[in-house]
Formats: sequence, structure tokens, C-alpha cells
Amino acid sequence: MVFEDYNLSKIQNFPTNLIVSFRPVSYLPVFFEHQNDEGAEEMVSLPSRAREDFFGHWLKIMAKLTIILRTILVNEWIAG
Repeated sequence: MVFEDYNLSKIQNFPTNLIVSFRPVSYLPVFFEHQNDEGAEEMVSLPSRAREDFFGHWLKIMAKLTIILRTILVNEWIAG
């Protein structure tokens, strides 16, 4: 199926009033909880990182000035 052929409006009860926004990354504790969730581990087939490893990883990423980091919000809820 070609992506353009996929019409989300045909999905029953699909919300049509979604507001997607991007903010600078400042939600790392929430991201840690997301990746620490058992369901998230199963979905990505990877174990979650320990707290120190998680924040250490993000500190390395945030130190790179060539990377633009954003938090994705959908209707003001953190989506990723």
C-alpha cells in the first residue's frame, strides 16, 4: 500500500482534532518512564536502560550542537 492511499479519516473513531507541536527537549524524566515501561520494552524488543545509563546517553546526545532535539506533543500530551 502506498502511504498516500492510506486515508486516516476512514478509520472508525479516529480523532480529527489533533494538534501536533514540537518543543525543546525538557521532559527527560517522562521519557525515562516511557522507555522503562514493560510494554515499551516488548514493543521495541529492547531492554530499558537503567536510570544512570539513560540520562548519560541523553547528556551525550544533548552535547552535540549539530543535533536538533524536539519533544513531540499531541494535544499537549507527550508523544515522543
